[in-house]
This record gives sequence, structure tokens and C-alpha cells, in this order.
Amino acid sequence: MVSQYTSPGVVSLAGVDGQVVHSYGQSQTSDVGPMMYLVGLAVTKNDNILVADSDNNRILSIDRSTGCVQELALSVDGGIQQLEM
Repeated sequence: MVSQYTSPGVVSLAGVDGQVVHSYGQSQTSDVGPMMYLVGLAVTKNDNILVADSDNNRILSIDRSTGCVQELALSVDGGIQQLEM
């Protein structure tokens, strides 16, 4: 999984050869709006993708089989912070 810093943001699944297999952006089946400045990704045990959408101060869940994007009901008081390396 990689996030592409574009406007709006895009999350892509890359194959072992580095080629993009599938991309996920703004969902046509939900009204969460565009993703902006994606700073973190995780994959759940059900193969859904969790996205830290920093500019919108929210955590999103992408269903890999349907492409449906949902905002998770998690508190992000103080905003999402990116760790500097």
C-alpha cells in the first residue's frame, strides 16, 4: 500500500513488481469527501485499509472489495500528528 500525495489523495495497492494493481480515491458510494494529506496507512486483519487523513483530522476505512470509504468514529482531538524521522 502506498499513499500518493495528490489533490485529492489516492491510496494505491502495488504488486511485487512495483506496478499499481488498484487505486482508491474518493468513493462514489459514500459522502466522506476527498482525502487530503495522507500520513499513515494500515491494513486490518479483514484486508481493509485504514488511512490517517491529516488535513481533514480523521481516520478512514476503505473496503478493498467494494472501494467504499467510511469515516471511523474515532476522536482525533488536537489533530493527527506526523512523526518526524
